[in-house]
Amino acid sequence: MISYNEFKLFIVFLVDMGSDKYIDYYELLQVHPKADLESIKKMYYTLMQQHHPDKGGSTEVAIKLTEARDVLMDSKKRREYDQERNLRLLEKMKSLTRENESREKAKEKKVKPNNIVAKNCPVLSSYGVLVPDERGNRILIINQEGEITWEYGKFGSIYSNKLKSPRFANFVNNQNILITDSGNSKVLEVNHKKETIWEFGTGESGHSSQTLDNPSSCTKLNNGNYLICDTNNKRVIEVNNVGEIVWQYGDLKDNKMFGKSLLSLVSKSTYQLFTPTSAQRLDNGNTIISDIGNKKIIEVSTDKKTVWQYPPKKSEKNLIGANFIYRLANNNTIFTFDRVYEINTSGDTVWVYNKNTSDIDINWAYKVDNNQYLINITRIVRRGVNQEIMMVDVNGKTLWRYYYSQYKHV
Repeated sequence: MISYNEFKLFIVFLVDMGSDKYIDYYELLQVHPKADLESIKKMYYTLMQQHHPDKGGSTEVAIKLTEARDVLMDSKKRREYDQERNLRLLEKMKSLTRENESREKAKEKKVKPNNIVAKNCPVLSSYGVLVPDERGNRILIINQEGEITWEYGKFGSIYSNKLKSPRFANFVNNQNILITDSGNSKVLEVNHKKETIWEFGTGESGHSSQTLDNPSSCTKLNNGNYLICDTNNKRVIEVNNVGEIVWQYGDLKDNKMFGKSLLSLVSKSTYQLFTPTSAQRLDNGNTIISDIGNKKIIEVSTDKKTVWQYPPKKSEKNLIGANFIYRLANNNTIFTFDRVYEINTSGDTVWVYNKNTSDIDINWAYKVDNNQYLINITRIVRRGVNQEIMMVDVNGKTLWRYYYSQYKHV
């Protein structure tokens, strides 16, 4: 009867390469396929000392060891055996490759659950958090474990999905992703397969009805149009799906001096912006705009009348800047700069985040349904720049944080 150790030795060398059970003599004798005759003879005698029937071993194992020795010590038999062995190994490799390909195809065919985007937070979904890696020239989706599960664009990419300093991205229609490709002066909507569904801008900066210049944000409206904050052209535009501008606030033609339009200096009315960085279309049809150059946030109607602004007129409050703005369902407004502020309609601060303001720039922030805030931060550190995404509660406690890119100073 074969012992347990002998059974393990014997069964390892039975390789299923078709319908028959094939014994790999090299594996059985524990030698390399290019081993010389002396090495084969030495290993044969070593193994027979362990497995010979007179030593308490198995007759079946001893017979197979002798069979292997006889074949490999004979040059003609060994050559024929090697040819057969190589053919079997090649067929086995092809079979494993086919199995792997079948598994990959099965994964591709597997239906992925629909992406569910969080209410009032168009960058958070069941797929993960959508993050623009501006310095890495890419857009990422990061799941709850901090893993990158989707990526569009790559630093130094030569492919069609090459991005340059993308500043903003958000989910649209639950599945597609709208990207503000600031460095290439265009915006585009892509699906999860990275196919372009819609785009606006020629890829080169310019001031015309078909070009952009360093846009900062783009959102898709309920009517299917797109609201674009065209920063260097000093305007916010609404574009339909065929690329026509159907609404515009601000114009590059109205040049500015010291944050005020030349027209306003001679007491003429003007709608113009200086450095718009973020815009949102509200449910009532109005549009809220962050204008860093004029150091204010304004809400304008469809006929371009200012109906609300921050800081309020005749107020002593001063707005240093606002990278991003977002109007909440309760009519409070979130804006970010070196902190995250939430203000009410009277301009009173109801919540603020971050006590250390010397080393960070907050790109955007959203208040999610459970009174938590999702924040995207660029942080200056001793060795370079860190970009991170984090969730904090109303007390400012960090619930989780992921670093999605780190860049050393050059």
